[in-house]
Amino acid sequence: MARSRLDRTLRLEPTPTDHPAEIAEIQFRDEWGRIVQRFNPVLFGMPDDISAAISRAFRDHDVASSAATRTARWFALRVFGRFLCEDARVRRAVDLDTATIRRFITWLANPTNGRRRGVQSQSGQLGMIRPVLKRAIADNPGLFAPGFAVPNNPIPLAGVQRLPQDRLTPAAMRALLAVCYAEIDTAWDKFQHGQIIVALPNLSLHGGRTAERIAGSGSSTASATASCRPLEARTLTSPIGSGSPR
Repeated sequence: MARSRLDRTLRLEPTPTDHPAEIAEIQFRDEWGRIVQRFNPVLFGMPDDISAAISRAFRDHDVASSAATRTARWFALRVFGRFLCEDARVRRAVDLDTATIRRFITWLANPTNGRRRGVQSQSGQLGMIRPVLKRAIADNPGLFAPGFAVPNNPIPLAGVQRLPQDRLTPAAMRALLAVCYAEIDTAWDKFQHGQIIVALPNLSLHGGRTAERIAGSGSSTASATASCRPLEARTLTSPIGSGSPR
């Protein structure tokens, strides 16, 4: 019996008819349910619908984050809220679009209290709010402007600049491979030579013993070598020096 194919198509939830409910307080709890951190979303300074969506996304995204990370993201979101107040172009969630994020990047580059943020500081500020914005967009389809998305790598000079790496030419690659193949062939020849030596039969010695048995009997190497030589070669010379064998 043929099984019907499962429908794995992802379906988006219908567009909400009203804005998300406001959150009076953003709370983070430990494993025992005790409140360990709390934040007031009113301090975001954003329009109510944006503040509600951002608050929920912040709570859901950082539920397992450290206290230091939550605090840093909280301050980054407040900076974004201050920008929205100064920008005065975003009065509700549908006004929040990609162009707003680009204006925010330009705003970050402007001096604040006589001090200018570095490029890495600007990138870090945007990097702190990016996951929360993405979570809010995913959780609230249709709430923000159509096509709203946080651009990837909007500050390209923020990271460490990688120098272009030199690449081997085809001729250099072939030469390198030729050396590797030569070393492999040499190692293979040595292995085959060793296999031939291992396959050689044991030499028969006097008394029917073999060199392998002598070596295994505990005799010294010199004794085994002397036993392998012919009898004529094992004669001793007279200590008187007459030259006649004993």
